[in-house]
Amino acid sequence: MSTIPGTTAVTIGASRKASMLFAWLTALLIGTACLYLGTIAFAERVAPAMRVYNYPEGRCTIHFIRPLIPWRHNTMGSTPRYIIVFSFTIHTASNQEYQVVGAGMNSTIVANNDEVQNIINNYHQNSVYPCWYSPTDPSHVVLYRSTPILSFIWCSSFVALGFLIMLKSLTHIVSDLFFILHAVLHANLLKHMKRKIDH
Repeated sequence: MSTIPGTTAVTIGASRKASMLFAWLTALLIGTACLYLGTIAFAERVAPAMRVYNYPEGRCTIHFIRPLIPWRHNTMGSTPRYIIVFSFTIHTASNQEYQVVGAGMNSTIVANNDEVQNIINNYHQNSVYPCWYSPTDPSHVVLYRSTPILSFIWCSSFVALGFLIMLKSLTHIVSDLFFILHAVLHANLLKHMKRKIDH
């Protein structure tokens, strides 16, 4: 019995492509995870801070500023966090008033005592400051606005990395699947030709 030239080469090529297909499927999962984490982090960290820039401006009268005892941000206890609670009255553009306790998205959280002192120095009891409030819930007030640049860069990097990995993985997966399918059809054709030659 004779062997049709090219059968072994096609089989080896298909086997290699099959092993690479598993690697690219793994890469696709990694890319999907990066894209998912980046998107979730963006929705939780960046989007709320950016949404504040659409809030109308009002005036806030500070009643008291109270720093709380430092607490730890993680279970390892390596990152101290200080909470500063504000009590103030928000005067909206439509001349409505709301009593509010808190600041920022909730209460203000800072990393060290210097930041605590800086906030206390910038906001004084019984003084009036510009602030921004949610038009749908005026009791949701922001005393100062800031863009989370680092979080934006981190989230964008994860989303971009995940998208690129997924795009490259899908390109190779489609290519490898096409090659394997072509190899299977080619091998079946060669086997059919071989049976005819043997007969």
